[in-house]
Amino acid sequence: MGDDRVKNEAMEIMGMFQVLPRLVVFDLDYTLWPFYCECLSKRDMPSLYPHAKGILYALKDKGIDIAIASRSPTSDIANIFLEKLGLKSLLVAQEIFSSWTHKTDHFQKIKQRTGVPYTEMLFFDDEDRNINAVSKMGVTSILVDDGVNLEAFRQGLSKFSQNRFDIVTVLNVEIHATWLHIVDVLVALAGKKINLTNKESLTLHNPHYARIRFPNLLFSHLEYACKRVAALVASPFNSSLGKDFSAAAAGGSAERDKPKPLDIVANSRKVAVMASEEDDAPVWLADDGPFVVVLDPLDGSRNIDASIPTGTIFGIYRRLAELDHLPTEEKAVLNSLQSGAKLIASGYVLYSSATILCTSFGSGTPCIHPGSLHGRLHSNTSKHSQFLLEGKSILSMMLAMNPRDHLRLVYEANPLSFLAEQAGGKGSDGKARILSLQPVKLHQRLPLFLGSPDDIEELESYGDIQQKVNPGYDV
Repeated sequence: MGDDRVKNEAMEIMGMFQVLPRLVVFDLDYTLWPFYCECLSKRDMPSLYPHAKGILYALKDKGIDIAIASRSPTSDIANIFLEKLGLKSLLVAQEIFSSWTHKTDHFQKIKQRTGVPYTEMLFFDDEDRNINAVSKMGVTSILVDDGVNLEAFRQGLSKFSQNRFDIVTVLNVEIHATWLHIVDVLVALAGKKINLTNKESLTLHNPHYARIRFPNLLFSHLEYACKRVAALVASPFNSSLGKDFSAAAAGGSAERDKPKPLDIVANSRKVAVMASEEDDAPVWLADDGPFVVVLDPLDGSRNIDASIPTGTIFGIYRRLAELDHLPTEEKAVLNSLQSGAKLIASGYVLYSSATILCTSFGSGTPCIHPGSLHGRLHSNTSKHSQFLLEGKSILSMMLAMNPRDHLRLVYEANPLSFLAEQAGGKGSDGKARILSLQPVKLHQRLPLFLGSPDDIEELESYGDIQQKVNPGYDV
């Protein structure tokens, strides 16, 4: 099969997958070419495995970067061979040096040079020890028996696609489970109707604003859960998630039968209904639970590897006892479709360079840094309060907006608008107050504008400011 035909078939294979790696890394000896460099001399003319060149040029045409990771003790010969084969211009990085670390050193250098996260890399090698070591770093790794070929290439892309799906899925499982701590604490706080003057509480000092108080024990649990999720998001492969992810990536029916997040949450008796943005329908947990929790466990999860901030958004309602006579599925949905005006608490946790918890129980919107019991206060109920939202500051003269039907009313717009109003601001879809809207379905989307009351009123006065035409990117 000629190089052009191999290239065309490789392009067709890549067209089968929606998710592709940003960087493909190849070993040299017995992966790209059928020999050990140290067994030849610089004067020899090297040759590649039959499919190797076509695959490399297909990757180049597709805009996918290529790198080399080789433990060859004769790097000078390897570099000369790459020149002779005309491959140097295809590479964004080449790490060719002898090492006893089974190529972890090579990949650390490649990551430093390219900035590509390990989870966005695909690696081909002919040695089990290298495959095992690099896989533990989070790189999708494929063992080749007789050099890289189209079948190994297809296998690699398939495994990469599955791994990228699994890491977000497993991460959400971990976050759901960890959020059990937060849910239990939040519903306890909501039940106590916490306000800014509770004397049996922890005081958070700020030189400019009033003192904000939280119950000591409850806050310590809340703090732990926020930091735990932040650690998972920041470095999933350095936590227990790495083990779960490896197992999930390996497949098998046993993994698919593992308890799902809401199966675990069922152990909590404080929550009657829990609705997650990751699920199609809410789950009824306990007939005697007094609260309903709506949750977006990991907003922005698709951007984890790009170091873009992610977060968790939640809202808490009281269970509607008047619906208790209805069938379980129906009352679970109707309890979750309450208007934002009925929220008794909401908040978000921002996982970024610092972890920020911003929450309200109906008496202002304090934002704290979990990590120190004497956290820093970022907002209060005063006219000039500052409200932090997904890394942006909304002051009395500023506005945050998304004019498209993008934000989910139940899981995002309602909780964030509740926070905005408690901080002295307002939330709108461009026509009406968000909290006055009655949701009609769980995953209903709408535009969201957050800012000061004056700015929102002016915005609404302009008439139709919603953007109904998709500019060309996914929501």
